[in-house]
Amino acid sequence: MGGLVSERPFSGFMTLGPAMTVFRVIVTAFGFANGEQKCLDVFVLQILFVLGPSFLFFCELYSMHWIQVLIGPTEALIEARGKLPSAVVCPLRQGFALIPLTQEVEAELRERATNDAQEVLPVSGEMAQGAAELASALSSNAPIVYAATFIHGGTGGQDAIVWLKGEVVLNVGDDEENMSAWPDSPISRALRRIGVTAETGEDEFDALGLGCYRSNESWAEAHHLKTYSLV
Repeated sequence: MGGLVSERPFSGFMTLGPAMTVFRVIVTAFGFANGEQKCLDVFVLQILFVLGPSFLFFCELYSMHWIQVLIGPTEALIEARGKLPSAVVCPLRQGFALIPLTQEVEAELRERATNDAQEVLPVSGEMAQGAAELASALSSNAPIVYAATFIHGGTGGQDAIVWLKGEVVLNVGDDEENMSAWPDSPISRALRRIGVTAETGEDEFDALGLGCYRSNESWAEAHHLKTYSLV
């Protein structure tokens, strides 16, 4: 999946409803909603058409969540730094961390991947070359999760694979046509398998804060100045 871009066509009109809702809140907050609701809707539409596609594109972009990461106990992922110099270990809650599979990490994975390694593929069939090999190696002492989201315009899917002691113990996924019901998304199920706990009203995805950033690069940029060691 690494490096892929969405083939889903731009759905600005699908975003129009949420955009109007946002503007209604804004204009109401500033006291511009003294007229009838119909007049307010006309006002909102006028603003949207003046702003043009750029605003709708911003709404669409904000609704994207497109990551490919390895998740596990912090100590286990620190070990990967010795094998992948460009890897950024991003701390999560409950003692876990993640490594975003940025373009630099993918390049290093390809270089160290062995030709005879048996690659495990997620349900979508797309994953960075060498990622499964690394996850399998890191799982010798702790469970490791490969998690990927490809959400665009509010629809899409997830992949999740769990390794333990070098073996795949869970491989689940969904897609735009068959999205899993909350709170049992593929990633939440995988995180639940490795011991992540969720409070009432949240799932394991939210419990670790995986929605804080929406791309591999955003995760890496937010944490690239931090370093971790076991001493």
